[in-house]
Amino acid sequence: MHSIKVETKQYVCFDSKTGEIFSIGPSQESEYEHIEVTEEEIEPIQTYKERMEDYKVIFNSVSKKFELRKLANLEIESNFALQQIQEKTKDPYYDIVFTVDKQKDLCYISTIDSLSNVKFDTNIMFSITKKDDPHFLIKSVDYKVGEEIEFSMKADSSYSIYTNSNSLRCVYEEI
Repeated sequence: MHSIKVETKQYVCFDSKTGEIFSIGPSQESEYEHIEVTEEEIEPIQTYKERMEDYKVIFNSVSKKFELRKLANLEIESNFALQQIQEKTKDPYYDIVFTVDKQKDLCYISTIDSLSNVKFDTNIMFSITKKDDPHFLIKSVDYKVGEEIEFSMKADSSYSIYTNSNSLRCVYEEI
């Protein structure tokens, strides 16, 4: 006997600020953001092999789209570890630029224009440290994604910049 499988569109409705999932299925909830997903992506949740709370919707900074992700993978990535950010010339897929103006002893942090219409309620921490030594802190800065900030910092010595951001790609440049 042959079976016929009819594919229906499936959606994940979520809070875009937190990534928390509110519903999964063929309907969209008007009060929440939603993404279309495949039946294979949500099968573990719908069959109760895994819990909905074990998943989150995050923003993929390369594709510039929201994606369904399993939390275990996110938790491994975000053990409060800081990542050293690369120079702007080495990473063409950046989302946030940390600019150091050595002439004026100023720093600027900004989000790229293509992310300006995405709803973020995320704070990122930047740590400016002695070159290649995240344990020797020169300055720490909290940055709310989407804003532009300016602050003074004397950058006459060599330094490194670290961030706690796992989902948005951060780079730096000197001017």
